[in-house]
Amino acid sequence: MGDRPEGRRSSRPRIALLTHTFPEQTGEFAFLAPEISRLANAFDVVLIPSQVARTNLWPLPPGVSLQSGLSEYRTRWSVRLASLFRALGFPSTYREMLAFGWRGLSPRVAATVVARASRIMRARQWFRRYLSRTDVDAVYSWWADGFGYGMAWAASDLGIHSVARAHGYEVFDEQDRLGRIPFQQKTISSFDLVFPVSQAGASILSHKFPTSAERIHVRYLGVEPAPGDGLRSADGVFRILSCSSCIEVKRVELLASGILELAREHPQLRFQWTHIGDGPTLQFVRDLMHSSRVVYERCYFPGALPPLMVREWMAERPYDVFVNVSSSEGLPVTLMEAASSGIPLVATDVGGNSEIVQDQVGYLLPPDPTPRQLADVLSELSLLHPEDVQTMSLSAKQVWANQFSADSNYERFIHDLRSVSDSVPNPPR
Repeated sequence: MGDRPEGRRSSRPRIALLTHTFPEQTGEFAFLAPEISRLANAFDVVLIPSQVARTNLWPLPPGVSLQSGLSEYRTRWSVRLASLFRALGFPSTYREMLAFGWRGLSPRVAATVVARASRIMRARQWFRRYLSRTDVDAVYSWWADGFGYGMAWAASDLGIHSVARAHGYEVFDEQDRLGRIPFQQKTISSFDLVFPVSQAGASILSHKFPTSAERIHVRYLGVEPAPGDGLRSADGVFRILSCSSCIEVKRVELLASGILELAREHPQLRFQWTHIGDGPTLQFVRDLMHSSRVVYERCYFPGALPPLMVREWMAERPYDVFVNVSSSEGLPVTLMEAASSGIPLVATDVGGNSEIVQDQVGYLLPPDPTPRQLADVLSELSLLHPEDVQTMSLSAKQVWANQFSADSNYERFIHDLRSVSDSVPNPPR
């Protein structure tokens, strides 16, 4: 499928929106589709994925076009080589290495910093060319990362306003494989406005970069209403649901260990565990559960499912708790989706999890819980009186309606983008 042409400029503001793979119906799709559907009612939106998006594309609504030039440009060897030399001549590259102390001299850290600087340079070069010949009122990066920095830098060169969202891996140092996020200060300061998706993220960024604090504002993501009222178990079986990629930071193996502990400590408890998701640690999780044949028979691993099917599972099948035990998070959309279906929540107190796992909605675990602590919380939930479960379910739905509704959150965000796109252009640098 080729790009949909951007077409003649309408009377509406035009925004260039940088994504990773969207409009592919993978990765960002579950998060971005509700937002883009609403942005298209107020703006002409040009989607610019940084990675090639060619298969299983979301049908673009009127007012939305696709520009795949960046994803093709950045993979050319001539471009990669030129951007590498620019990165080596970029003073900030060496300042970032020095910020790591003696670790900055290690080949691993130095090579990673140079690679990320090269990414910034490629994005800047492409966006300078694109924006100089395209009528755009503002640029918006869905991630406050290196490509976003390059885009904002190019926009600043031309006097165009820029905004970004900030999620988890671009905010919290522990999510970066180096233990520190290179170019983070430069990235945050390059945008006119930065919208972290959690209060925890906003607090971290404002504390680290006080000179940028006035441009940092929390804007939650939002999810649609559940496609059903949500069901709780009525047959005496306690049903546990989790949904995430099976990667190290999600710690699905910790949840598996907690469920094994639950079975050992409470052999009379009838339960089932469903984990939706796939990834490199899934086989280890399966092997772990195989240590008890009885427990393994109570586990179901359907793999990765399309986002709409995940919503249907939450709404149309009886689940009594949704569990997230990640070591680091932004603010998981899956928690919002579970809350909208009235499923009580259990989550580690990391990132923005405490902003949705509030009183009467569920239980917050310590950031690094033991399997025993997890088992104790699940056991306590399984013993709740039905009236208490109903109260918790209604509270979860209320938290979703008050704070994480797609309609209200994206209406507010559209107002933010309008204020940027309608403002006087910056003087070109």
